[in-house]
Amino acid sequence: MGPKKEKPNSPKSPKGKKDKGKSPTPPPEEPVEEITTDAVSALPPGELPGPPPVIKPEFVYNKELTPEQLNQILQLSPNLEEAARCLAGIMQLGDIRFDARNLILLEYCLGTLMFGKNADMKLKQIHVLYDMGHMILDIIRAGNPFADAERTFRNRLIAMSMKSVDKLEEPIFSAWDLQRITPYFTSTIFQHYCLYQYCFTKDHYNITRDERVWVETPMLYPLSLSKTTEELQAEEAARKAAAEKAEADAKEAAAKASQDAFALLAAEAALRAEEELKRKPLNLQEAIEMAVRDKVLEAKKALIEEYEYREKFLIDKVLQMHGDEGTTEAAAPVVPSGKEPPDAAQKPAKGKGADKKEADAEAPKSKKSSKK
Repeated sequence: MGPKKEKPNSPKSPKGKKDKGKSPTPPPEEPVEEITTDAVSALPPGELPGPPPVIKPEFVYNKELTPEQLNQILQLSPNLEEAARCLAGIMQLGDIRFDARNLILLEYCLGTLMFGKNADMKLKQIHVLYDMGHMILDIIRAGNPFADAERTFRNRLIAMSMKSVDKLEEPIFSAWDLQRITPYFTSTIFQHYCLYQYCFTKDHYNITRDERVWVETPMLYPLSLSKTTEELQAEEAARKAAAEKAEADAKEAAAKASQDAFALLAAEAALRAEEELKRKPLNLQEAIEMAVRDKVLEAKKALIEEYEYREKFLIDKVLQMHGDEGTTEAAAPVVPSGKEPPDAAQKPAKGKGADKKEADAEAPKSKKSSKK
């Protein structure tokens, strides 16, 4: 008989005997290399490690808020950035730019404070709202379901709105306050309950990478070419004066052009009239019309000259009268040669007939005197 063949999957002890009732020892585990944040940041862009690293940042913050700190935050409320920076320092959140969890927490707490301020609540009421917000957040961080948070919030709100019998204190919130507080928490943290719970209970995977960006420095304007404020104002005034002068010159040129155009039209009209006067008549009727027209023009010209002379004479006489008010007799106005004064023109001329009538009127007077 040959040697016995051993079964391939039957382990044996060193002595060659089977170990009854004992399980085989497992192989030793290989050490798993831990991936740190430094190793992740050292990776080239676009590449991530196979298994996600387990990073558990400490999520510890300060929940206490004194009345003085609350008053300081409310005074900074017109500038939300300053108010958020102040609240982050009080809660000891550190740099919120690189931690999304801290930023979400800060936004939630600051929003609760701003809601109380916009609702014109007292400092005590705003402080109670702030504590209630942290109470709901603690329930979320503990991983409790939505119903527990809703029931706790409702019981706390009812307790704050009821009068204390033992301490004889007035309720913190009125019925009108409850009608405003409930919609706020319902539309914020309760509406996004699952999102808040995932954010505050799950680990985060953070990658931080620094990049050095080279920025080209612009050319500086030389100080030798710079100008003072007075010089700039003088240049601006000179530009305005030049613009006004150019506008005035343009208006003057336009007025002169219009005057030249009117003068040219008048000259053309006078030339046509002169040519019309020199034109010979074609028939008897036209000759009669031209003769009448010439007579009318002559009479019109003579009339115009007469009235111009009378006007000038009267003006000179008035001026002389005003100039000789202190003298007894006024000097006679100067009459141009070949002209008679208007008063003389109005008197009837004396001739031989006039002298005879005067003699006949004086004759009877002489006869009556002789009879006497």
